[in-house]
Amino acid sequence: MIQENVSERLDIKQALLAAVEDEADPAALFATSTSGLRITDIAAQARHPRRCLGAHPYNPPHLMPLVELTKSVRTDNAVMETAREFYVAVGKEPIVLGHEAVGFVGNRLQFALYREAVDLVLKGVCTVEDVDKGKRPANPSSL
Repeated sequence: MIQENVSERLDIKQALLAAVEDEADPAALFATSTSGLRITDIAAQARHPRRCLGAHPYNPPHLMPLVELTKSVRTDNAVMETAREFYVAVGKEPIVLGHEAVGFVGNRLQFALYREAVDLVLKGVCTVEDVDKGKRPANPSSL
C-alpha cells in the first residue's frame, strides 16, 4: 500500500505515480490523498489504473480517524475493499464513495457551510464575529 500526499497538482501526482509504478511491487496499491482532482485523471497514464484509488485523510491525520476512499471507473472493486480493510486495520474510519466526486464528502460539506457563512455576512444578516459564535457547539451544561 502506497499512500501519496504530494501537492494537489495533477502533473506532480502523475509523475510520482509513474515513478512508483517503475519501482514498487507490481501488486502494490497506489492511494492518492487528493480531494480536488479526479482519480481518473491522475491514473490516466498509469500502467495499472485498476490499482489506483483516492484515499484522503482528514486533517490532522494523526488525530482525525476519517479517511475518504474513492475510485475511478477503472479501479478494481477488490482494490477498494483491500484499501478499506487496510485503513480500518491502522485505526482509520473509512468513508467509501460510490463514485468520483470532486471534493469528496468532507470538503463539499465544509464549502457548503462556508458559502452560507459568506452569504449571511454579505446580506447583512450577521457579522463575521456572529458567524464565528454560531459555529461553536452549545455548552451542554447550559441546556
